[in-house]
Amino acid sequence: MIPFVADLVSCGFFGWVGVAVSVLWLLWLAEEVYRGFMNFVWSRIGPKKDFVKTYGKWAVVTGGSDGIGKGWAMEFAKRGMNICVISKDEFNITEEIRSKYPVEVKYINVDFSNPKVYDGLEKELSQLEIGVLANNVGMFLRDLELFFNTSRDNLDKMVEVNVKTVVMMTQMVLKKMVPRNKGLIINIGSLSSVLTFPIRHSLRSLQEFRRGVLLVSRS
Repeated sequence: MIPFVADLVSCGFFGWVGVAVSVLWLLWLAEEVYRGFMNFVWSRIGPKKDFVKTYGKWAVVTGGSDGIGKGWAMEFAKRGMNICVISKDEFNITEEIRSKYPVEVKYINVDFSNPKVYDGLEKELSQLEIGVLANNVGMFLRDLELFFNTSRDNLDKMVEVNVKTVVMMTQMVLKKMVPRNKGLIINIGSLSSVLTFPIRHSLRSLQEFRRGVLLVSRS
């Protein structure tokens, strides 16, 4: 008998458990390496995907007028998609995109802390062939305070912006994607979804919720 196999047999049940755990870990590692290669290497050296053909004509970015959201909007425009930015402030995003890329740009002024915005927003989006939704908008409290000292009004706003927006926008857009059998939804979070800070407990739980919505929408 091969020495390695003989050792496993002599170890009994716990030896085989160790082998199973090792195999699962190696499979997980291989998957992570593959994802890293595809995302950071192949995406740069491989052929560029035609986003319009693959997903649709329009990319919708919430909170897309500055910061990370603006970066997403610019990238989608670079790939030839028309851009719809939904945010509280415009920051000249429409002019900036139009000056750089030959695409259509639509800006919708929305304060997502207002729970009554969705009916009007759905009407605004009803005529667009939405191929990509980037759920980027989010908020956190600039004044650092413990969870139990946070005002109810601020907690309500955080739930509206960080949780309800993702749910409502995802459902709204999926209605248009499923009949076409194509589309892409990106939920953008932060490190607070994996790291816990004493004064950021509520933000951690809200960011975790975003991840859950993404898993549900995949199914």
